[in-house]
Amino acid sequence: MFDAKRSPTFVLLALLLAAVSAAARAPQMPTPKRPEPVARPQAKSIPAPDDVAAAPEDAMRTDSGLAWRLLSEPAKTPDRPGPNDMVTTLYTGWTTDGTMFDTTETLGRAREFRVTGVIAGFEEAAQLLSIGEKGRFWIPSELAYNGAPRKPQGMLVFDLEIVGIQRGPQPEIDSAAPPEDAIRSESGLAWVVLEEGAHGGKPPAPGDTILVEYTSYTTAGRMLDTTVYNNEPEVFSLDLTIAGFRETFTTMVPGERRQIWIPSEMTELDGRIVHQDTVVFDMKLLSYLSAPQTPARVASIPPDADRSVTGLAWKVITPGTGERKPAHGDTVEVLYAGWTTDGEMFDAAYLHGRPGRFVLDDSMPLGWNEAIHAMVTGEKRLVWIPEDLAYSGHTGRPQGMLVFEIELLSINPD
Repeated sequence: MFDAKRSPTFVLLALLLAAVSAAARAPQMPTPKRPEPVARPQAKSIPAPDDVAAAPEDAMRTDSGLAWRLLSEPAKTPDRPGPNDMVTTLYTGWTTDGTMFDTTETLGRAREFRVTGVIAGFEEAAQLLSIGEKGRFWIPSELAYNGAPRKPQGMLVFDLEIVGIQRGPQPEIDSAAPPEDAIRSESGLAWVVLEEGAHGGKPPAPGDTILVEYTSYTTAGRMLDTTVYNNEPEVFSLDLTIAGFRETFTTMVPGERRQIWIPSEMTELDGRIVHQDTVVFDMKLLSYLSAPQTPARVASIPPDADRSVTGLAWKVITPGTGERKPAHGDTVEVLYAGWTTDGEMFDAAYLHGRPGRFVLDDSMPLGWNEAIHAMVTGEKRLVWIPEDLAYSGHTGRPQGMLVFEIELLSINPD
């Protein structure tokens, strides 16, 4: 059902959100355990319908060539999904020789997907049914996988039932063109402020990492991508993305939300225009973090640093205001940055656009746990962790002594 090729939409968003490679990495501290393999359930073979080879004469047909008929009673009140929505479905698919190639019976439950995230024929089919209706659809090859390798070939037949609809976001303002009262810059960027940001707040600077909620649209109002469905904000590094984003976010303050029209020439990335038309974003700046400065004494432990019997060393930069110290198993929220002794920063909260949250358990390096166990809320320390208390022996992890700047924001008991 899902397209074997990366659609232009997904290519566009992969490029527009180009900061992911640098910013969306998981924090370095934990050493994850290898998960146990999970056996994939075997699909139950469901017999093909008698008319699987070709659509019957009385089947309805659309202008695209899709043929279909209703298998259930029509819904009393039509409630069909639109292109920007998520649908929950039950379905089974066959090739015209009667071979079943996919079914929700494998999962034992309905499946949820974006209407625009599937093959063209399935996208059209989903929008022809209301909640509770079931239909059979004959999808021509050109609306299916159209010769894509390792995918079912030829015309495909689906029995599809719509179980539920999650309505997708819509542009708050007609996305066709900026309104007359929109703010415009010399570059061609245009925007309307939908929500005011923090009074007296400062915008991020180039090189900062920002945390945002967004939905993107074509000028026709067709949704391209959104953070709404996964309920997870996106992280951007401003020096690794398109000019339209750099200009936008360096003029916004945390809490501000805008609808932004980004012209094609402002979508240039690495010398390539990644969209030939204007792209419209509903974008809210949640927060941002600036790159930390490399400590002056990163190469060696200064003589005036405090030390523990294990060899851990630290200097208190800012005393804390709390009294309680974290215990084993507690979850802590911290701002942090880590360097090797040659001054290379290998991880930092600013790369993720938000503070790190870590459980102080056996998956964490001993020196990291020891350092935080001794801190109180609001305290900020520079910590030198000897190699034997850090990642010694773990492949793919920074080696040698590590230096961390850690600020303890909160403690949440297990």
